[in-house]
Amino acid sequence: RVFTLLIDQNRRQLETAATVLAADFAFREAIATQDRPTMRSVIRNHGLRIGAQVMMVISPEGQLIAETQPEFREPRRFPFPDLLSAAVSEGKSNGFREMADGTLHQFVLVPILAPKLIAWVAMGFLVDDPWARGLSEMTGLAVSVIRRGGAEPHVLASSFDASRRGALADALRQFPQEIPPALSIGGEHYQTVQLPLGQGASAVLQRSIEQAQAPFQTLQRV
Repeated sequence: RVFTLLIDQNRRQLETAATVLAADFAFREAIATQDRPTMRSVIRNHGLRIGAQVMMVISPEGQLIAETQPEFREPRRFPFPDLLSAAVSEGKSNGFREMADGTLHQFVLVPILAPKLIAWVAMGFLVDDPWARGLSEMTGLAVSVIRRGGAEPHVLASSFDASRRGALADALRQFPQEIPPALSIGGEHYQTVQLPLGQGASAVLQRSIEQAQAPFQTLQRV
């Protein structure tokens, strides 16, 4: 429950940061006049300030107007039409989505109004090891993010060190469908809960059973 609340808190903070950008007068003016160099400069600077790795400006029709990713010669559409459809229906949207390079990001979409809708701004924040470690410190749990692609699960991010992260990947190969509530990793047993994040990605929350039992075993020996 704490993990879910923290994810929702992150989402609200990201939406606030996106809303601040969407309300910027110079930014809205650059969109209205199709000043692409100014748009790219503004989203790049704003992304650096708030730690967003992906920034995109999307037309009401779903075309990318500006982005911080490597530029494409051909115009292209926003790569997550489901998020855009949800934003159109609900006024804003959010979700975890995988980029073309295989990295997972937490995205938020908010409208840019002047006063009518002139564009959408999308911000993506990388789900990586520091992201997992931060949530681990706040929940007291080991936090990993996995993606199941084919037969081999892939660990996208983890609060574990390198050796235990590799042991987690090995353990997950034994359970291609569903992770059991008790999982053995490197000779240690972990109580395990899996939570879906979307598009085949899941958060795996774990606590060492041996560590949880240690205080009681000490009492038994007294």
